[in-house]
Amino acid sequence: VGKGCIICKATSFKDGVALTSPYPLPSSCRLQRTNEYVEQGNRRMKDSLIREAKADNLSKDVIYEFQLIEERDRILNQKPRNWNDLEANGFTIGLTNQDIGLLSDFEDPDVSLADRKALLEENGEMICEMYLKLIGKVSNLAVKKYFLARVDKILSEDIGCAKIFNTCKDPYGPFLKIFRVPPSTAQRENEMMAMFVCRILSKLFPALEKWYLQSMQETKQGTLKLQQTIDQPLNDFIMKLTELSRGKNSLIPLKALKDTLKQERAHEPFIRDSGVKMLASLLQPGETQEQVMYLVGFCVWILSFNVKMLRQIDLSDAEEKTSGLVKNLVTVVRQVQREKVIRICFASFRNMLMSEELKGRMVGLGLLDIIKTLNQTEDKELKEDTKKVQDSLKKFLGQLR
Repeated sequence: VGKGCIICKATSFKDGVALTSPYPLPSSCRLQRTNEYVEQGNRRMKDSLIREAKADNLSKDVIYEFQLIEERDRILNQKPRNWNDLEANGFTIGLTNQDIGLLSDFEDPDVSLADRKALLEENGEMICEMYLKLIGKVSNLAVKKYFLARVDKILSEDIGCAKIFNTCKDPYGPFLKIFRVPPSTAQRENEMMAMFVCRILSKLFPALEKWYLQSMQETKQGTLKLQQTIDQPLNDFIMKLTELSRGKNSLIPLKALKDTLKQERAHEPFIRDSGVKMLASLLQPGETQEQVMYLVGFCVWILSFNVKMLRQIDLSDAEEKTSGLVKNLVTVVRQVQREKVIRICFASFRNMLMSEELKGRMVGLGLLDIIKTLNQTEDKELKEDTKKVQDSLKKFLGQLR
């Protein structure tokens, strides 16, 4: 049931049909309702991100995701100066007349979400190639930032578009170049652009399908192409995420890392770049925001499904004399009260039960004693994981005696 359509005066809606009339709603009515639902969804998501950020106390030095979304919407509502002149001249990078026509249609302020979707369905690869060319070659940073905001918006509205970008000739290079933009007086602007790139690439790499990657390895030429066009850009991105996650603006890079690690090809470069030590260093109760610890725990949980990575976690912890990933995870569940942080830690512990070495570490660090002191919870998943970890470690301890 809706509030009533300003066009056809219908007062009730269900699946785009006015219940007070036997006829379907006019397309403009359906479009209005669709746009309303999208905006409502965006507002709910932003409200959720704001609540999440405030739970950790906002810091003026940190770029939060809700702030980046607000900045994106502000940018897209106000085109850079001289837009018409730049557009008419192909933004001085040699856009074809067909490109300019598509860009004009897609960037029309009156175009609807449904119309943009239709344009992408009809000319998706051309549109994606056009934005990649613009981001890679336009020198004006304000215009470049506008196009980054647009691509971020496209992927946020339809993650399926990531597959279209992935079919382009060089889908990652133009974005990775943003990380190499020389520092300027507008440091905040550079950081904003880097955060957009984190969000964009963390949607593109996980969208690479396993069958496609495997098919490329069937020939020598395909393997070489895989290394040059996918593996190397992925390695570069992982290295940059690891670097950014160590800085003050770690929230968005860590979330991007969490999403990128869903692509199993990202695991080995992450380990090579001392990723386990980086994650361990961010698990510092009292010093690290709880949302950061949650994202770190999520990264560990994803890695812990990979048996090879469990071995690497054990080797990395063996080199540490005073700390280590497992030790710091145990410290977190001992000292932190926030349930979602404890839940992701125990989900990781449960996967670590596949490794006898890590079982030994958990027992030696006193995890069984900590489990006895945990507050009772109504969370079903946390209950199951805690019980599973407790039973398995008790059995392991009994075998040692």
